[in-house]
Amino acid sequence: MRPATADRRATARTPPAEQSTLRLALHVARRDLAVEAATRDTLSSVLPFVVVAVVLAGLAFGPSRAVLEAVAPGLVWLLVLTAAVPLARGGAAAELDDDARDLLRTVTRPTALFLGKTASLWVQTALTWAVAAALVAVLFDSGWTASALIAGLLGTLGIAADTTLFGTVLG
Repeated sequence: MRPATADRRATARTPPAEQSTLRLALHVARRDLAVEAATRDTLSSVLPFVVVAVVLAGLAFGPSRAVLEAVAPGLVWLLVLTAAVPLARGGAAAELDDDARDLLRTVTRPTALFLGKTASLWVQTALTWAVAAALVAVLFDSGWTASALIAGLLGTLGIAADTTLFGTVLG
């Protein structure tokens, strides 16, 4: 037997209490994303909201290119902040429906639970940001910059961490 295979088998049999925090966080994140992928409840309501909001904002602000370019970044972040609440509730609601919340807190370290839920919410908020930013770039005829992409990744990470801390871990 090769050493790499033996290491993988030993890791697979390691009890949760002895697994690393990052490995447990990865399990929590994969679980939350799998639940969202299976139900499609949250993203199926958030993404249409983003599309409609961008189109309505374009109509509300008028045809002036200068106005549209001025409001574009703020509109993207307003949509991401608005969408963060239902995105966080989606994962929490699935746990409450299955009575899995207390069990998950019992078998997972608080740090791993926080990191895993933050990672899962980060993926969802980053997807929301990317859709909103792409729509705004196309419909408002504004461009993307490298700094906007970095701000999008870091900003959605901060929103995901704050929302997770106040919404699912303390709630």
